[in-house]
Amino acid sequence: MAKKKEAQVQKDEGFPPVVVPPADTQSRKKKKKKCLVKNRAYFKRFQPKFKRRRQGKTDYYARKRLTVQDKNKYNTPKYHLIVRFTNKDIIAQIAYSKIVGDIVVCSAYGHELPKYGIKVGLTNYAAAYATGLLLARRHLIKQF
Repeated sequence: MAKKKEAQVQKDEGFPPVVVPPADTQSRKKKKKKCLVKNRAYFKRFQPKFKRRRQGKTDYYARKRLTVQDKNKYNTPKYHLIVRFTNKDIIAQIAYSKIVGDIVVCSAYGHELPKYGIKVGLTNYAAAYATGLLLARRHLIKQF
């Protein structure tokens, strides 16, 4: 027969006895692992992220800081430059935000550069500079 380990009793004079369980019973107790149950109740309360956040296209924390204008400037738009590099093209735009959506004021593309004498390398560093310059000239002409 297996011997049972009995609990040790510590006695102090003037105090009630303290029962200390054997060491092996403490190691047997395991914490219950809480697992996430994805049932109907879970999905009723589940709120998906915004579509552009799920696609990884928009960082809304950064966007808020870029687009929100100071209150003391009233309805003055806050312009920002948007530059996108694709495999075959460079896209540059000047835009500002409204509640309805972003409004593009002016844009220039890398594939327009052959009209101005740049025939090759439409996605390199020099082409990016030229596209930005083209955008700036267009915006200044359109503004006045």
